[in-house]
Amino acid sequence: MTELLNDNLKLNIKIIKDLHYFVLKSKKLNAGVFRKIPVSILNSVHTPVQPYLIEPKLEQLLEDYFNSNDHIIKKIAKFHFESIHPFIDGNGRTGRLLINYQLMRNGYYPIDIKFENRNLYYQAFDDYHQKNDLSTMIKLIANFELLRLNFYIRTLKENNI
Repeated sequence: MTELLNDNLKLNIKIIKDLHYFVLKSKKLNAGVFRKIPVSILNSVHTPVQPYLIEPKLEQLLEDYFNSNDHIIKKIAKFHFESIHPFIDGNGRTGRLLINYQLMRNGYYPIDIKFENRNLYYQAFDDYHQKNDLSTMIKLIANFELLRLNFYIRTLKENNI
């Protein structure tokens, strides 16, 4: 991730595949490779796109992201990579890495969406798919960013910096 940020690379399909490869490096067979079969997401109201639509949908997602003039947190909230579900496994981990990549490229701190927060994270996707409501995802990202900032402020104060 640091190498990608240091190279100041604009997010693209190759970076998405590279991040996925990093996530699944122990399962080399599927690492960094788009799925070739239809899938469904457990406990989700949304059905991911068919395999032949993965690349065009990702290209459209990236184009919409880069053409948006919205605040970065709203842009990230709209960046529904996981709804496309391009890989057999590791979409959630890759999606959360992509969130942090975009945050850090824009001067924000990385956030940590923990396992115990997964239901709220999934609810944010469902709210968008069922009600076209981004507010849950925007609040989720903003609140995690605020937690991270408060952590750094507290650390600085504790160390008299």
